[in-house]
Amino acid sequence: MKTPNNGYAQSLATKIFNQLINIQTNRHIKNNRPRLSNSGFLFNTRDIQKVIESHDDNRPIHWENV
Repeated sequence: MKTPNNGYAQSLATKIFNQLINIQTNRHIKNNRPRLSNSGFLFNTRDIQKVIESHDDNRPIHWENV
């Protein structure tokens, strides 16, 4: 079980934050995805789920393939 004292939450938060920045600045995504209305975000809940899964599986994400 994940506990707050083992750094899991901080590690996950850092991964999510960094990947959201990657999504927002990725040229391929900018050219191929519509922005969510009002927020201007290019990411969605599926993207956040992929980041969490990649964090837990310790594998990289290749956003060009998403």
